[in-house]
Amino acid sequence: MLEREGESAVRSWLAAALLLLGSTEAAAAAPGASFRFAGVQFEAPLPEGYCLPSGADVDAAQLLAAADRENVTHLTLYPCRATEGPAVDYILIKTPRRALLGTFDRQQLLSELGETFASREFSTFLSQLPDRLEEDMSTTLGTRFDLTGQIAPRGRDDVCAYLAGTVQVTSDQVSYPISIATCITVIAGRALTINWYGPDRGSVGVAELMIRARRFAERITGHPPS
Repeated sequence: MLEREGESAVRSWLAAALLLLGSTEAAAAAPGASFRFAGVQFEAPLPEGYCLPSGADVDAAQLLAAADRENVTHLTLYPCRATEGPAVDYILIKTPRRALLGTFDRQQLLSELGETFASREFSTFLSQLPDRLEEDMSTTLGTRFDLTGQIAPRGRDDVCAYLAGTVQVTSDQVSYPISIATCITVIAGRALTINWYGPDRGSVGVAELMIRARRFAERITGHPPS
């Protein structure tokens, strides 16, 4: 099961890139957010400048979560200030559905993901994924999408195993690049993916998103509910 989590994370963030196409309203400020699953209560201090969705963005977040058949979305965050155009700056916290009831050791998971990332099978999966997602998302949204770019494993440390890169999203209505860094980790024995999206700023921008995703992961705590 652990070998499939890298695939699930990639599918998750590319699907999100295709679904969040509208302008983003000002989000609702909050000192922090919480979520619960599989008997663990999680507390997530919000990164500076990011807030919970409000108004029409609540609807967009619900659609995004419902369309992701591979993962359960626990938390969606947008910039606190309103933005125009395609949404390319947001954060999603998810868990692969296959891992919802599992209990994991962080270092074991990271070690196994490191082996998965280096495998020929995973490289083949990454090369085939854009075509599969183009078909899936075009069917879901009723509009043809094209994806170009590269998402690749970016190693691991003592907190995260990383997938990151930039993709160009194109349809009849829009065309824009979006970058993503996914931190796959374990907190309180539960598997989480911290997915941080941002505008394309080249390799430096992707590296910054990886750092942000890790720092956010380090601040999330989990404990049995009282």
